[in-house]
Amino acid sequence: LNIVNPFNQEIKNLPILKKHLHAFLFKYCLRKANRVICVSNGIANEMNNFYKVDLKKIVVIFNGVDLERIGNLTKGIRKQSQSYKTIIACGRLAEQKCFSCLIQSFYEVNKLYKNTRLVILGKGPLRKSLQKEIRKLKMDGVVKLIGFKNNPFSYFKKADIFILSSLYEGFGNVIVEAMACGLPVISTDCKYGPREILCNDNLHLPPDSITNITYCKYGILTPVFREQNNLIPRKQLAKAIISLLINDNMYKYYSKVSIERSKFFGVKKMVNNYKSLIMNMLEK
Repeated sequence: LNIVNPFNQEIKNLPILKKHLHAFLFKYCLRKANRVICVSNGIANEMNNFYKVDLKKIVVIFNGVDLERIGNLTKGIRKQSQSYKTIIACGRLAEQKCFSCLIQSFYEVNKLYKNTRLVILGKGPLRKSLQKEIRKLKMDGVVKLIGFKNNPFSYFKKADIFILSSLYEGFGNVIVEAMACGLPVISTDCKYGPREILCNDNLHLPPDSITNITYCKYGILTPVFREQNNLIPRKQLAKAIISLLINDNMYKYYSKVSIERSKFFGVKKMVNNYKSLIMNMLEK
């Protein structure tokens, strides 16, 4: 059984009957599974703590990114000499990705640094409401929703900073994809995945989501947006973006380590891990 998203979050907004049915079927599958494969340690902990899955059944295999393909799709693409800095985000235009909060944070940045632009790739049900938010803030010229793109990496390669503003993730493949394009990454410390990608050896961070900007080894974490209190996370994300805009040494450092870190999550490594797991199970 392969778990790719936090189950508690996935069923949270379902009608009560569907929620109970999904929970029953999920727990049944967990009991019957020989192995439970989780794409992050955070999900593995959820399976153990909330669903009492035996640790012996749980295996963590990080999602793999096809670095060779990204390299081929971005070959020859260079950042253009522009008078403005491009912040980029990518994902489904849905509540989970919290793009409305990102737009509000960027508004704070653009008030101080007019040479900035925000580009969001993706399509989804919230496109109209996001466009309305952009018009309300009078940012039609600086925030662009450009829809789904078959090759988002060409846009990543031309951008300056990547943002993940999600409320939750299972792993966050797009973070690694952006890192493979040499982008410094700022992400909310959502459950689960981003801190495992960006922090690695300083996972001694608080078990709950952080409340202040945290400059990790491979990227920057900011507090998760919460509906009741978006002001502080919005200010924190804006501050993190500005820190990369004004600190050239920090920017160059995170750009360099992004490429190095992305190699840890290559698709070949993921395939080999699955192959080893399957072979071990067949031998028993």
